Amino acid sequence: MAVNLTIFTDGKEVEITGSPAALRSVRLAILKLLSSPIASIRLPVAVRDPGPYTCSLAELVVERAEGPSLVSVTQGALSITGCDASLARLATWFDISTCHHSHFEPLPDDPHHSAESIPLIIEAFAD
Repeated sequence: MAVNLTIFTDGKEVEITGSPAALRSVRLAILKLLSSPIASIRLPVAVRDPGPYTCSLAELVVERAEGPSLVSVTQGALSITGCDASLARLATWFDISTCHHSHFEPLPDDPHHSAESIPLIIEAFAD
């Protein structure tokens, strides 16, 4: 069953859009991953017309790995990898209680998030 989110990209940035409840469910899924022995989770998402972006992605993959979090697009999915501490920090970006629009932009000196990450826009709309 797909999570009620959409993920769009143009290769330069990624936008995740959903209700506050759907975005919070991503946060909870990441936290559940971090409290388990599991190495990764895969969340299918709704595929829709990507306009004005060029591509609608079908899946969000979160995987435990060494080092800071890295946001990238691979094989039709949004991939987020990183150590537990970095993934926990990134999960807070999905803790949205109202309509909200935020940008997750990698900074060169951030020890928790890779500067190689693609910029991420997280946008909530009314439930």
